[in-house]
Amino acid sequence: MESFGVRLSLPCGSGINFGADLVRLYRGDTLQYCQEYDRHCHFYWPLDSDLRTIWKTRNFSAVRDYFKPDASTNVGQSLRADILKTGLLLWQLVQR
Repeated sequence: MESFGVRLSLPCGSGINFGADLVRLYRGDTLQYCQEYDRHCHFYWPLDSDLRTIWKTRNFSAVRDYFKPDASTNVGQSLRADILKTGLLLWQLVQR
């Protein structure tokens, strides 16, 4: 199950805040188009599905992408979520 926060990680990592824009629209503000966002941002979700996919496809070289200078992940945003996701990931890998 994908959480709402997971879907917002990439835009926020790129410098776009949809939540703040939604509040501005609710207030009746007019949003201005802005090109000031990181177009080269690479965002990864290792504990949500990436590592499971890498394990299934045996494409272990894909882990290198996590260490690119412009790479970001959602790991570390919530210790509790990271622990739960790690446990679930390990459980899923053991079950196969």
